[in-house]
Amino acid sequence: MAALSDDLNSLKALVEAGASLTTRDVNHNTLLHRTVASPRASKAYAVAFYIMTKTTGYKLQSENDYGVSVIWYMLKNGYPLLTTFLLNCELDTDTLYPRKGNCLTAATLNDNFPPKMLRVLLRRVPNGLLPILLTHISAFAGTPLYTACTIVPLSSQNERIQILLDAGADIEHEGGDHGTPLMGACAAGRLSVVKFLVMKGANICYWKDGEVYSAFQMAKHFPEIRRWLLVGRYTDGPRLLTDGSSIQG
Repeated sequence: MAALSDDLNSLKALVEAGASLTTRDVNHNTLLHRTVASPRASKAYAVAFYIMTKTTGYKLQSENDYGVSVIWYMLKNGYPLLTTFLLNCELDTDTLYPRKGNCLTAATLNDNFPPKMLRVLLRRVPNGLLPILLTHISAFAGTPLYTACTIVPLSSQNERIQILLDAGADIEHEGGDHGTPLMGACAAGRLSVVKFLVMKGANICYWKDGEVYSAFQMAKHFPEIRRWLLVGRYTDGPRLLTDGSSIQG
């Protein structure tokens, strides 16, 4: 409970009295799981740092019974102090390797994980692992790019998409329930993302297993997207190119 409530003094007192920092709850959560998954995660830095420095052999890739790892929670829920601390840890292939979750997808989902930190995380990924992370479909969302196109808050959505594209994400890779990122954006009603992806060259339809997947079909609940696909994309062409130039880098 001390870890869950981010009460560092109480946690220290319990440890001094003989409590173990390696204990797990009924769902196989470690103390680090409970700390970084807490709704009070903005204040979890000191407790997480204490646990990590006092525990021998802790593993950020440790999973609970639901297949969620410590590092996934850190990247999904972490606030600047916690995620900055994490990015200064040794992030090897085993720690970052995707299992049920995907650390890049988690970071993409975190509105408190700014785009500049996403760039830092991408630079920290070991050689050879980045293509695996970019194409891995997380059980909790989808590939990082698909997630960025469908779930991420609109305020930073296109910037995160551009960062992932620059890192090598395939704009045509099927990364979620609706297919490619463009299909997902249409199904989610993200008009600005649809425009951005089309400007980047995304196909508005494709064939697979004898079926056609169409952006127009996926946008059936969003008439404004359908209107843009039928008319607006032909009249907005020059403006789209101008708007998109500011997203680079």
